[in-house]
Amino acid sequence: MKFGLQNSVMGWDDPWHAASCRTKMRTGEGQFFPSQDPMPSKERIVQALKELGVDFYLQHVMPEEEEMLAFVRDMEKSGLGYLLGNEFGNINGPYTAGTNRYDVPVSVAERAAQRDNFMGLLYDETEHLQLHPDQYRKDGMYRQWLSEVKETREECEDAFVSNVKELLARYPAEGYAECVFPALMHLLARGGMNLCPKALKEEYQSVQFAIAMGACRQYGRKMGICVDLWGFDVGGWFTRLWGFPAHGVNEFYNALLFSYHLAPEFLFVENCDALLRNTQKEMTRTEFGETYARFLREFRGKQLPYTHRDVRCRVAVIHADDGLFSKNGTFGGRGCFGFGEFPVDERKASFFDVMHLLSHKTVSSYGTTFWNTDHTQFPTGAYRRDENTFRLLPLEKGVGKENETSFHRIFYPLDGVLVFDDLATRDCIGDPELIVLCGDRCRSETLELLDEYARQGTRVLVPSWLYGKNTQHCERTEDLKSGKAEQMLSEYAGRKEEWNVLFARHKLCITNPSGDGNTLNIRLEERSK
Repeated sequence: MKFGLQNSVMGWDDPWHAASCRTKMRTGEGQFFPSQDPMPSKERIVQALKELGVDFYLQHVMPEEEEMLAFVRDMEKSGLGYLLGNEFGNINGPYTAGTNRYDVPVSVAERAAQRDNFMGLLYDETEHLQLHPDQYRKDGMYRQWLSEVKETREECEDAFVSNVKELLARYPAEGYAECVFPALMHLLARGGMNLCPKALKEEYQSVQFAIAMGACRQYGRKMGICVDLWGFDVGGWFTRLWGFPAHGVNEFYNALLFSYHLAPEFLFVENCDALLRNTQKEMTRTEFGETYARFLREFRGKQLPYTHRDVRCRVAVIHADDGLFSKNGTFGGRGCFGFGEFPVDERKASFFDVMHLLSHKTVSSYGTTFWNTDHTQFPTGAYRRDENTFRLLPLEKGVGKENETSFHRIFYPLDGVLVFDDLATRDCIGDPELIVLCGDRCRSETLELLDEYARQGTRVLVPSWLYGKNTQHCERTEDLKSGKAEQMLSEYAGRKEEWNVLFARHKLCITNPSGDGNTLNIRLEERSK
């Protein structure tokens, strides 16, 4: 497993893109933030990374080709691995025609691919920019992978996947789809993207990884994890901006801990500004930097007896991936794939009811993130962001312990749950105890497979609107939030005190004995199957 760190977005001007940092935005917050520290030399950044103990650097590049090539050459000299990311281009342009997406030039990727330390291309929060077309680009409703709505959702799905495949075919490198919302992961994976789900930030962690790991298993993709320190909370810790970091040191360490035990190919922290300070004389570590360094000393080089590819399920949840993360719709109230033409209804949103019940009703029944569900007031909203307040930043001790909030939590129970789309086969589903079908559409061949599972003794729950001659051996329920569904799902929800992830020969049991939502106990057990 490799460990990494992402480049600066407000700590200091990036020495590979110094001029651009003074005029272009580097965060998705919708406004320009001046850098807070003096600009370090390129050599000082490389030295700090090596002293910290990371294996690679994620560089979101400004769209200046010669500057990118200079960065590539410097990384080759350094011996560090690296990824090239597209976030700054997404924010500022230029955009690939018909999209709101910036693509790293193929020529740069070809040059980088000449050496083994180039790890690939990372598409920043790519599902977000499909669902939120006017987040950055303001001259039309352009989306990341599909801008023109099709007549049916099936046609949207096929076009989305085709566009991902076409883009990746141009590059001599791996592509990673970084996802903040647990949506569209299956379609991205089907199109050829490896997945890089986010930990922390604003997701229900157990649901996020049930979806991501299910998609990686189904489509045979690699998995990275981005431990993202942005979010909604404030507290008595080093603070670059209210909401960054939005997770305390203890929560950060425990996020690293569970992310490591999910056994991805790599994990990295977003981003270095929370971990490092630069002065005229030297680069020093904050408490977050010291925490990451301690974690790396503890776990770097240790070999787990499994990888994420060995994941298995006790409960398989199947639904067509329409890109929904909330019963309230996506951005601007839009629906499937970010289009207003496909609004959300109770049947489409039944996936949220299923995850609500499987999590002992701890995950919101309104959606799979903290955003646009039943949460409306976020602690960071109390802090103004303007020229006067920027002069106070960074805050060495944050807002003080007395104002600390704990809106976001890590721990939410699930018991061996994986999520697949409606192209799931027996090979990926495996041998679960329960299969739950949700959403409002499913392919006929998958319905027939579920009925075959039911005939062979697996319990299969199908909602009435998808029940028919192809599923006559399955168990039928009128809805997926009460009555029979609630009773059955409660039988397979496991213990409320445990988040269990199953692998071929091991069970990862994650608990929160203190009840604070963030301090985790990790236990690894052997299992017979």
